[in-house]
Amino acid sequence: MLTINATNITALSTVILSIITFFYVILTYKILKEQQRSIKIAALEKILEKVYSPLLKANTRLNYGNLEGDCIGQVTPEGLQGEYIKFSGELSKVSENYGHLLDQDIIQNYSELWNMTIDESVAIAYDIKIKDHYDLLIEDFIKDVMKRKNKYKVELDKLIGNF
Repeated sequence: MLTINATNITALSTVILSIITFFYVILTYKILKEQQRSIKIAALEKILEKVYSPLLKANTRLNYGNLEGDCIGQVTPEGLQGEYIKFSGELSKVSENYGHLLDQDIIQNYSELWNMTIDESVAIAYDIKIKDHYDLLIEDFIKDVMKRKNKYKVELDKLIGNF
């Protein structure tokens, strides 16, 4: 007959508890990693939804097909000025509300757009050189925003598993 003494029972119990603890550690680690992944996904979705999508949408106002014109369809200087003011206002609104999510070098590189004044928008409407300058700046801005949006989208897809 097998005799079991207290030392053997204690040793066996310690081994079993160690194995159970090991599995709990592994499970807790997996849960923690999944929570971190979920937090990253939520942050990326918020960046895309609240920052980069509105920045790209703001540009659609400046397409000549979308500008308000006079009774024969010609874009008036006042209408052009108004659209540039709206564009600048939308950029400022995104910056105010979600600037903490925005890549700061975008604000620095395109500060001329973020801080467009009414006087500058009047000049855009009446001076073709200034308008061309702003249009080129806006074109570069939109390309930069698209690049960043695509980067965040790829990163999000990798995290979600769609990539």
